[in-house]
Amino acid sequence: MPARLLLLSLIALALPAAENLALNWDQHPITVLRVALAEHTPAERARRAIDRFEELARSDGLLQVVSREIPDGTLIEIDGQGVLVLTDGDADRLIGEGRAAAAAAAVQRLQVALLERRQARSGQGLVDTVLVAVAASIAWIFACWLVLRARSILVRRIAPVEASEAPAAGTVAMRLVRKHLLRTMSVWGINLLAVGALLTITSVCSTIGLSSLPATHRWAVELLQSLSQMLWELFVAVCASLPGLLMAMAIFAVAGAIHMVLGRFFRSVRAGRLQLSWIDIHTARPTSLLTTLVLWGAALVMAYPYLPGSSSEAFKGISVLLGLMISLGASSQVGQLASGFILIYMRSLKPGDYVRVGNAEGTVKDIGLFTLTLITPFDEVVSLPNVVVLGNQVTNYSRPAGAATAQLQASVTIGYDTPWRKIHELLLASPEGIPGVLMAPPPVVLQRALSDFYVEYTLCVRISDPTARVQVLSRLHAAILDRFNAAGVQIMSPHYLGDPAKPKLAAEPTSLRV
Repeated sequence: MPARLLLLSLIALALPAAENLALNWDQHPITVLRVALAEHTPAERARRAIDRFEELARSDGLLQVVSREIPDGTLIEIDGQGVLVLTDGDADRLIGEGRAAAAAAAVQRLQVALLERRQARSGQGLVDTVLVAVAASIAWIFACWLVLRARSILVRRIAPVEASEAPAAGTVAMRLVRKHLLRTMSVWGINLLAVGALLTITSVCSTIGLSSLPATHRWAVELLQSLSQMLWELFVAVCASLPGLLMAMAIFAVAGAIHMVLGRFFRSVRAGRLQLSWIDIHTARPTSLLTTLVLWGAALVMAYPYLPGSSSEAFKGISVLLGLMISLGASSQVGQLASGFILIYMRSLKPGDYVRVGNAEGTVKDIGLFTLTLITPFDEVVSLPNVVVLGNQVTNYSRPAGAATAQLQASVTIGYDTPWRKIHELLLASPEGIPGVLMAPPPVVLQRALSDFYVEYTLCVRISDPTARVQVLSRLHAAILDRFNAAGVQIMSPHYLGDPAKPKLAAEPTSLRV
């Protein structure tokens, strides 16, 4: 077989070059004229043949196309009148086509073209053409309506996630999130199938409508051929990508199984059913998130080479562009995320602690990956970026060293003319009977500083609820004022040159108990 092809190629090269001309009539390819005949070029032969086709197509004959052999080649006749002569040079020798085969194909195509021309010119043919076009249009409209109706029914059958169903947190919330994602993916899949069905229906109906008109019959054939070739190439591409898709699906399936096992483990830790030294209830949630990111990131990296189109330059360019956008646009968010993990795993804070961060003071509501949320004693919600929290001094009043309760301090400054033992006695008696103040361990008074004009005393007490720190401190200050006013001791320490003429005491001292 290769020797035969080589011989045909050499023969074709040895023959004189000729201008190949495709003979088309009425949107129908008839044959290809490759050589001159009786000093007539292929273009002249084609022009004369088309004139004969037009002349005989307008006649009232049977339009019977036949062929017979003559000394110059094969003569093609319409109703006994010659219209075209094909020679040996008109056959395609590279594919092994003979003159007889070329003539038979030309006779068949010419017969179809003549019949379609006569049918189009007749009244019944015109009516049939209009009916076919109208039927194709009606079928297209009805089929599109069916597709859109089916799409609406399928979308409505997918139960949406109502806003009232979503709780604030917990495993139920995660299930609702997965349900919402599944619904979204299902809707996208239904829309994609609907678009594909609409395109297919449009192509089929357009082919039928165009084929009913002789002037557009060739367009219908080309459209059908293009659609068939596109579908075949798509089928071949899908079949070629199936092994890679199966491998990628296997990788994601293994990652999903591991994720399910890890999810059950972390849910047990968060529920308190499983207690370990290296993880607790508060670190289980971020650890679960971090593990999930690492797991699915590794699965994506492993499955990436098996994804269809991953080796194309367009896919690589989009990947690089997305990576560049993320690295440039999310640099601050990455810093916040790292600070959030540092705060969580340092375990210096936990939800429920009463803390002071810079000028903000309140109860920790949540330690997120990006912000720390505090509830102040005045029911204000304060959100602090994690970077700000790490950059400021953090005081945790709920975790004093070596104690199970929180400490509260109240300071006063008294002049040197008042005996310090009396000040100690008044301060130690002030916490008695104040709600929230613990008398065991007993309160302690410290002399913090000996300044130029006064002594600084600090009363240290224990309170049972750190979140009520501001309210307890207010009651303690009131009790100190009552005690000192009742004892005639002035709480004032300005920079002065002499004692005032009248002691600065309250006119009507209130009760010593608060």
